[in-house]
Formats: sequence, C-alpha cells, structure tokens
Amino acid sequence: MPDYRRAESPRRRHGHTSPGIPPEATLRRFGPVGKQVGITRLADVTGLDRVGLPVYLAIRPTARSLVTSIGKGLTPAAAKVGALLESVETWHAEHLHLPTRTARHADITADGEGALDVAELPRAIGGMLDPHQKRSWVRGVDLTTQAVTWVPEESVSMNFVADQLGEPGLARNSNGLASGNSLEQAMLHALCEVVERDAESRWRAASESHRVRLDTVEDPLCRRLMGMVRSAGLHLAVWDVTSHTTVPCYGCVVLAPPQCDSVLDAGVHDGFSCHPSPATAFAGAIKEALQKRLTYIAGSRDDLSREEVERVRSPELVEAVWDELAAEPCDMSLQDRPSLSTGSWADDLRAVVRAVTSGTRHAVVAVDLTRQELGVPVAKVLVTRMEGPFGMCEPAEPGPGPL
Repeated sequence: MPDYRRAESPRRRHGHTSPGIPPEATLRRFGPVGKQVGITRLADVTGLDRVGLPVYLAIRPTARSLVTSIGKGLTPAAAKVGALLESVETWHAEHLHLPTRTARHADITADGEGALDVAELPRAIGGMLDPHQKRSWVRGVDLTTQAVTWVPEESVSMNFVADQLGEPGLARNSNGLASGNSLEQAMLHALCEVVERDAESRWRAASESHRVRLDTVEDPLCRRLMGMVRSAGLHLAVWDVTSHTTVPCYGCVVLAPPQCDSVLDAGVHDGFSCHPSPATAFAGAIKEALQKRLTYIAGSRDDLSREEVERVRSPELVEAVWDELAAEPCDMSLQDRPSLSTGSWADDLRAVVRAVTSGTRHAVVAVDLTRQELGVPVAKVLVTRMEGPFGMCEPAEPGPGPL
C-alpha cells in the first residue's frame, strides 16, 4: 500500500452551512445553544498557518468524549458554525434521550418489527460480539421503507465515561452523526459521511488509485482552494475514491516539498469528503486536509497523540510520499464523475439513499436525536455492511452475496 494511503488520524466532520442560508443566520439561530451544552469558547486558530482557510475550535470542558471540536469554512462565520454544531451534535450523542428496549435481535423481529443485524455493523477494535445476546436498542427509521427499525444503542452513543462503557463490542464513534438547518440536511450529511468512510477504507485497500488531473478542474470554488494551497507553497494531490455506491467521494493529501525544514510545513495531511455534487466533494476534501494540517499545528485536539504528530511529520514519510506522487499517473477528470445533486436537501437525501441501496444489501437507518428544548436537528445514520472509519474499527468480514 502506498504511504499516502497508510495514514490514519483524528476523525472530523462535514460542514454545516446550507446553500441559500448564510452562515451568519445559522450562527444566530444556534449560537445560544452552545452555552446550554457547555461550550465555553470558540477559538480562532486560522492565523497559526499561512494558508488562510478559516478554522475554529469549540471547547466544551465537560464533554463525555472529545473536549475540542473543529470547524472550517470559507469565512470565519462558516468555520464558527462548523465548530459549534460539531460540538452540539456530539453533546446530543453523549446525552441520549431516547426510549430504549432491552432484548435479543430475535425477540424484536418476532414481534414483527425491524432491527439491524449487529453482525453487519462496524465492530470496535478488539471487540467481542455475540449477535444473540440481549442488548439495549433505540428506535430508528429505515430511509428506504420508512419502517421502524431498532438499532443498538452503543452504535449511537458517544458517552465514553469509563464506568458506563461496558465491554467493547460494536464500534462507538461519531461516524454518521451530523446536524443541520433541517433534519433532512442532517441526515444527508450523516449518510454521506458513512459512505465516505467506507469508500476511503476500500480505496486504501485497492490497487487502483484514480488520481485526478488538476488541470481538468473548472469549478471556481475548487480552483480557489487549489490556489490557496499553491500560494502557500504546498503540493496537492487528489483522488476519486468513489465506491460501488456511485456517490461522489474524493480524497487528497497536502504536503510541502521534502527540502522544507519549517516546523509548520513538516507533515503529510489528508482529507476526504463525500457529497452528491462532485465539485462540492472535491472542495470538501481539500478543506478537510487544510483543517487537519492546522489541527496538527495547533496541537489542541484531545485525541491527537505525540506519536501521531511525530509520525505525520516524519521526514522519511514526507520523502516517500513525495516520490510516490511524482511517479503516479493522473488518469481521472473531475468531469468524469456524474452528479447526483438536485438542489434540494430532501431530494439529495433520497438520491443518495437510492444510490446506496439499489442493487446492494445495504440498509440505511436514521435515528432522530433532536432535542425539542434545544431545537437543533441532529441525526445518527447507520448503514449495514459498510466499513467503519479506517483504523478505528475491525475490518468487515466478507459476507455472502453482493454488498
């Protein structure tokens, strides 16, 4: 596997702003919720790097998982919204307020209701899983059939308080957790994140690279971001990592030439993004890589270890990746990837659900985590038979039949 596919690093989230809704309006609407969930400040760390993409941190000292959440955007307001809502949505998953039932999978299905097969969900690294044991379930909705479908509570929860964790079994992480200006937008972002993580994991294990020719990129926003990278003296490489679902997904790396010895420039930083629009996914991957670069410079993320920082900044890694990129052909055009975008959050969600489930054995189930007293639409989406975040879950075991 090439070196640029080996890296694993702290997970992050999608943006939360909406076309037609200025981020300032979203900030006014949801800003007061930050204090209610324990956010003490929104910190601007943009100036720690010279690239110029706005990046903010949301600090929530009483978190039951990550204290620090991160947001990026083309404007400070958009970055603030991203950091704020990432922290807010995580709070919702840390403090689940949903009806539960304790039962075996077979007991639920015997009652005539649907329940996800736990053997088809991502498993924690080192986790032991008995699919027949009693467990706690929360109610979700199958986005294809609209039928009530129960999902394991541990696959939704982000409560990492030690004496409440129990034995590791199913993966407990933020994959598929998202918020938005509407529940449809939240579910779309959540589903795209699950598809992205699955696509990334499969791409890292594949032999084909599908690197994009940057001179084929015509979208103004993408070109603006490419120009920011270039003006900062950095190198960018982008790959089309779209999976069998056909939902556009891109990955990229940003790095300085090996001869640069500045502490700020040391390191290889990647980013991935999935969206119905190829251009939006392409731009999202670049923004993610730039955010990750600044996250490592700031060093304030509480799941970022010293060993990880040293690994990413290793001169040997930078040299190896640089040599591999120089030798790798670019055989894809951004125009090669058809768009699924419709211009509507609800229609985009339906299009992505169809793409994920048509001709496959994937089931897509959403759990509404919205708290009426806070008013922020939040959803957790689970998809069966998909890979969990790379490096954070056990690899999926091949099952019978198509995906």
